[in-house]
Amino acid sequence: YALYLATGIASGVSRSQLGSTVAVGTNAVTLFADTVVGAHTHLVVHSYSSLAESTTPSGTLAIPDTDGTVRALNFGDRDFDSLQIGGVVHWQAPQYTTQVLHYAVYLAEDAVGTGQAKVGDTVSLGTNYVMMPVSTVLGSFTHVVVYSMSSLDWQTTPAAAVFADTPHIAIDTEWTIANGDSTEPQQNGKWDTPEDGLEWTIKELGLYSDSDCTTAVSTGTIVSSGQSGKYSGAERAFDGSVDTEWHAQCAPCTAGEAWVGMTVASVVKCFKWLQPSVFAGSGVRSVVLRIGGMELAKAQGLRGG
Repeated sequence: YALYLATGIASGVSRSQLGSTVAVGTNAVTLFADTVVGAHTHLVVHSYSSLAESTTPSGTLAIPDTDGTVRALNFGDRDFDSLQIGGVVHWQAPQYTTQVLHYAVYLAEDAVGTGQAKVGDTVSLGTNYVMMPVSTVLGSFTHVVVYSMSSLDWQTTPAAAVFADTPHIAIDTEWTIANGDSTEPQQNGKWDTPEDGLEWTIKELGLYSDSDCTTAVSTGTIVSSGQSGKYSGAERAFDGSVDTEWHAQCAPCTAGEAWVGMTVASVVKCFKWLQPSVFAGSGVRSVVLRIGGMELAKAQGLRGG
């Protein structure tokens, strides 16, 4: 038998053989990833007799060439320092996802991935974003590229988007903290497990534009998931008093259900917050830091107080 790429199924069409001829009893030929299809539309198998190859294919198959390239790739720079970038790289899933398993994001010097440097971890199908850390050095990079991976191998031609370092353009961005765990008490007797109370409260929350938490971000719009009680709104977390509190709207709260923060036109590099002790039941054991609703980092093993 001989396997070919062909421009049709009739005899006499243009074709290109794949691999070597195989003997009777061998019923498979490996087609390697990244085989160039060109103008060919079918796989065809011709059989051989002792005299010659058959003129009519013994078997044919239309080539199922599906494109696993991600769509609508986008990156909006949220780092306003010149020659530094940061923010969320996000995309839409490919039109055909039956063969897609993972995605990987890179910075690159062009649209084909030259000089690439990986951004974050490889993510699975169903996750359509990766967070690029604020203060990422721009260097010679001009593009962000995303590769899809099938069960065979990584894509060789990525989706690509050009990005611009725009440090002087202010973009309103939502920066929040959210409960990383459920606030449902777990009666296991440990000191850091709440024995009563299901409601997350924040006494004070500060957002800062520097990594040392010295330069406060004071101009912005306070946002939250809601509140419980007339006098426990999100503004209580920003009033400079530890005698007032923001109370989340839920009790108990599922992970990520309660959040509070600000929408500001600047980069936030540090969060500081004061919550009651976890033991008292009004603090949470883990807090997620988010930008635009997407996770930046997670603080765990908290005690509060």
